[in-house]
Amino acid sequence: MADFQIVEPINTKKSTGWLSGLITLSIIFLVIAIGIYIAALFYQNYLNKSIADWDNKTKELSKEISVNDRNEVLAFYSQLFNLKTLLSQHVYSTNIFSRLELITHPQVMFTNFSYNYKTSQIKLEGNAKDLNVLAQQLLAFYKTTDFKKINISDIRSTPDNINFSLEINFDPNFILK
Repeated sequence: MADFQIVEPINTKKSTGWLSGLITLSIIFLVIAIGIYIAALFYQNYLNKSIADWDNKTKELSKEISVNDRNEVLAFYSQLFNLKTLLSQHVYSTNIFSRLELITHPQVMFTNFSYNYKTSQIKLEGNAKDLNVLAQQLLAFYKTTDFKKINISDIRSTPDNINFSLEINFDPNFILK
């Protein structure tokens, strides 16, 4: 009887060439690409069905809402849009008074006020305790970014106080906020 354990196995090495690896890799990519294509077709079909469902629901809802109701909603929307346009151009002159109240020195009193919308100008006449207080008030006006130009004129000294006149040009957008 022959001893098979002594017989050496024949060494049959397969050559691993780059061509067989490339073919295998190409087949794998082809299978993946076909799988993605099929999945995309199913997804496209799903999306088309969803769109058709939404179109049907929209048509059903439009049948439920009468033409009169739709016209009323359209008229209401038009009114809201017009109101929004008007409010965006609305002049808030209270912004001027709020700003003046905020930056007026406690020892300054304004006695006359005039406002010109077309020129975006305020004219003020007032009294200050002394020139130092008037200078502090002017500095407060100059530090305000909404005021573009400040002119002081007609400074008169009286025994009790200093009388003055101011012209303030301001940014037109300041009163639209």
